[in-house]
Order: sequence, then structure tokens, then C-alpha cells
Amino acid sequence: GNLRITIDADALAELDVALDDQVSIDLSDAAISKALEQIADDRGLVCVVEKTQVLLTSPEEHRQRLIARDYLLDDLARDKAETEMLGLLVQKLVAPESWQIAGGRGKLGAMERGLSITQTESMHYRIAVFLDKLRTARGLPPRSGLQRELFSLQTRQAAAKPMLQRELTANFRQPTALGEVLRYLAQAADCQILIDHAALAAAGRTAASKASLAVHKQPLGTALRELLGPLGLAWWVVDKRTIEITSRRALGARLELEFYPIRHLLDAGTSPAELCETIRTRVAPASWNEAGGPAAMYFDKPSACLIVLQSQPAQAAVEQLLAEAARR
Repeated sequence: GNLRITIDADALAELDVALDDQVSIDLSDAAISKALEQIADDRGLVCVVEKTQVLLTSPEEHRQRLIARDYLLDDLARDKAETEMLGLLVQKLVAPESWQIAGGRGKLGAMERGLSITQTESMHYRIAVFLDKLRTARGLPPRSGLQRELFSLQTRQAAAKPMLQRELTANFRQPTALGEVLRYLAQAADCQILIDHAALAAAGRTAASKASLAVHKQPLGTALRELLGPLGLAWWVVDKRTIEITSRRALGARLELEFYPIRHLLDAGTSPAELCETIRTRVAPASWNEAGGPAAMYFDKPSACLIVLQSQPAQAAVEQLLAEAARR
């Protein structure tokens, strides 16, 4: 149908849907909209049409309807004071803009050994993942029942390293449609490459925009930078075998949460406060809460982990800075 279909990667993760899930439809003389509707419905998704864009995402109820849910935290908090502190941490690090204290709709109250939270199903998913990652960092078993790989302390960039380092050769010296070049790279690197068509449109680009690329036995990550840089576009790692192409602005606005074990640095004499100050100074200084930005950082003493809410490029810079500190 020559449609620009954007797949909401976060929505797929929340609904436990994979890009290579099998779907089946049986239609005759039907509009393309009907086919899309059946494909989406087969996996509990919906297609949202916005002007010339089609977004495959979660149902509006999943994203909008508030649901009250209690979280037992007797393994993470010893008393009500620690429970209240954990509640503040959830509001600081899990979609901060969604809570009432920041002008959103989400509510949170502390019980003796747990939290009572009113949020959307989408936010409950993020909260459950965060709490089980915190449990993993502290050496405790998860409780949510979600896939254990979601609680890995390995960053997205680190998990995708084998994919990003796959060498390939591409010769598109003559300007070629961006979408065509990306299809070639996905096949050559045996990975999945999505396009955020709405973000590209906002940046004045489309999958039909002309692009050039000439690389010989270069890593996929290098090829993507050379391809997208001249177009003012960017990419981010969705998971260990999936990348999404987006605009620089959209990438900078998209925050994700990562855990960084730093016990080895603490044992070497570095203090958490000193390390946090170094990161705030050297990595996107204007983006942190302390400078009026949306990014946040917290040191969790029981796990000896830094928990960082930042854009993916900034997360990569944090990871590199910590690696450099470990080598000194």
C-alpha cells in the first residue's frame, strides 16, 4: 500500500510481541486498512493513522486508563521510611513526567512494606521492570513474572555490541533511497532496522530521501553513522538485534534507564558523590535535573550501582567514562 508504517518498539516490548512473530490473515478484495487492522489485532495492537503516517502501537486503553496496583517491597525495604524513599526513587527514575508531583496523572502512596500505585498499564510495566532490575542488582530474585532478560544489568549498547561490530561492505556511491540502503544493511548484518517515519518527517526527511554510502569491511555501527550523519539523522539500539532510525531531536528526547555496577571503582577509592559529579560535568551537562533538565542519576548503596536515566547517546558516554575510570 506504499504506506509509511512506524512500529512502536516500546509498545511491542510491553505487550510481549516480537517483530518476527508469525501472523496470519485471510482477506479478499479488502482495503489495506482492513489487513493492517487484522495484523495488529492478532497481537493485541492497534494501528493509529496520523495524517500520512501509520503507527502500530498498543491500544489507547493500555496507554491511558489508570489502574491501581499494590507492590509488595518487603525484600527491598526494611521499614516505611525505606519504602517511602523507594517511592520517591520510582517517581524520579520511571517516566518522571507521568506523576502528579510533576503535573502528570500517576499517583503513589507508601504502605508499611510496599507501594500503592495508580498508573497506566504501560507505566506499570516500566515500574515492574525497574523494581526487578533493582532486585537483580541487589542479588534478589525477581517477582514480576516477566522475562528474565528484561532485568539484565547489561546496557542496550553492550548487548547489541556483536550486532554493531558485524563487518559489511556497501557501495551506494550514487544517491539511493534511504529505505533501500537500510534494507541492504539489515540483510548484510542479519539484523532488524526500523524507521520512525514520523520523526523523520518532522526533520524534513523520508525513507525516499537520497543517501550515499561506501564502506568496505566496516562495522555496522560505523556504516550507520556515515549514512545518517549527512542527513542529520540518528539511530538507537532497541535490543540486541534491532535498531531504529530516527531524528537527532527525537533521540535526544527519548530517555532510558540503565544500571551501572561500580563496586570496583568504590573499592579503588572513588566516592559515589565524586563519580556522579564527574559524570554530570562531562556527559551532557545541561541535561541533568540539577541543571534543570530531565535526566537523573542515583547511587543505590545496597547494590553499589549507579542508576541513570538518560538518552541513549548519553548512556553510551557514561558507560565509556566508567570504563576509562576502571582502567586508571
